[in-house]
Amino acid sequence: MVSLYVIQPPWHRDPEKDWSEAKRATDQTDKPEGRL
Repeated sequence: MVSLYVIQPPWHRDPEKDWSEAKRATDQTDKPEGRL
């Protein structure tokens, strides 16, 4: 979890939101029904 804050550049002001969006995108990719 801490590594996410280290990897993200300074202009990312909402790391938690970016993490949720990335997780959601990953879930959609993993689940075929998510691509509809």
